Amino acid sequence: MWKKRKKLDIEDQLYLFQIFGIIVTAALCLVLTIFVTIGRSNSQQTDRLFRESTAIAKAAPVVEALEHNGDTEYDAYLRNYLDIYIKSISDLDFVAVCEKDSTCRYYPNRAFVGRILTFGGEDRVLSGEGPYLVTVARSGYDLEMVYAPVRNRQGQLLGYVTLSVFRRSTSADNQHLLTLFIAISFGTLLLGIFISASIRKRTKKVLQGRRVEEYRRLMDERNEVLDALEEAIVAINLKGEVIMMSKAFLKMVGCSEQLSQYDGALKDIFPETVLLKVLETGTAQYNRSTRIRGEDYVATTIPVYEGGKLIGAASISPPAL
Repeated sequence: MWKKRKKLDIEDQLYLFQIFGIIVTAALCLVLTIFVTIGRSNSQQTDRLFRESTAIAKAAPVVEALEHNGDTEYDAYLRNYLDIYIKSISDLDFVAVCEKDSTCRYYPNRAFVGRILTFGGEDRVLSGEGPYLVTVARSGYDLEMVYAPVRNRQGQLLGYVTLSVFRRSTSADNQHLLTLFIAISFGTLLLGIFISASIRKRTKKVLQGRRVEEYRRLMDERNEVLDALEEAIVAINLKGEVIMMSKAFLKMVGCSEQLSQYDGALKDIFPETVLLKVLETGTAQYNRSTRIRGEDYVATTIPVYEGGKLIGAASISPPAL
């Protein structure tokens, strides 16, 4: 037969919920931050590509080299200019400068210079379209190519510039995010365990080393004993709030037993109380006669100290005379 599974007590459920909540909240926030960061980074990279390609297309060495077709002096000037310029562009694959018939005038590999060089996205720029982006998927990465037209001062099309950079593919980004999510979740789990353990330790200290279930059972037993007594008993904290009272006390002041869990101000249900004065003076009053709702009672009120420090006051009254 299957053994009956032990039900977790409230304390364990609370700590597990805390750990789970911390993990989920932190992981979701961090993953969202990563998504936003990656998206912003990609957008910034695209904007940078457009700026770089436009700047190259308008550079004097590029325009002059295309205007003076075949002039070796201008070609050398173009080559020296771009060899230096492209070193400032990170993740660069290549930069190409081509004439209208796609004859290459500049390419990092000089073996391609003078040849017809096509990349598959030049039709739009040759038809007069402005800078635009073309993405080519590769294994594990995407190749982003920006095409920008090169024009002379009269606005006539001389050729175009192609600038290409590597970018990690969407699938690679997702895999990277998954890895980060797992790492973040594990780290958050450890953090959650540490925080929950600290809370557990603090709770046990407050509950005098007892677990929540045990403390609640002791409180229930205390209340049962308290309610079984004939004496009217009530205790308050320094704020004048009720922390303990018996059913006999509720009966004495004419309140319903439904207020047995009341933890508000004592004066709201018993304006005649002298416990607030005991809090002020710190002096006990023994066998003090008082009349409540037409009945005579003898009450003893005492201040309550803990470690020499006043923490509240209590009163006990035997049944009416």
